[in-house]
Amino acid sequence: MTEPVVMLWSRLRGRNADRPTFRRQHVIGSIILDFYCPSAKLAIEVDGRTHWSDEQQASAGRGPPPAIAPRWGR
Repeated sequence: MTEPVVMLWSRLRGRNADRPTFRRQHVIGSIILDFYCPSAKLAIEVDGRTHWSDEQQASAGRGPPPAIAPRWGR
């Protein structure tokens, strides 16, 4: 994990009744999210460039992956 991911995970982890639960390294389709909160349907990607290389962008013919919001609720 990168330093920013470690720092954020140290704040998000833990299961307290007054805080939402987050998952780490959650997969949605072909995307691996750094963090995901199922109750809020909140996806957090801290360091997306490490998951989306220049070669992948070139082969896809576009920039970063499309938003994943339309996939929720299926």
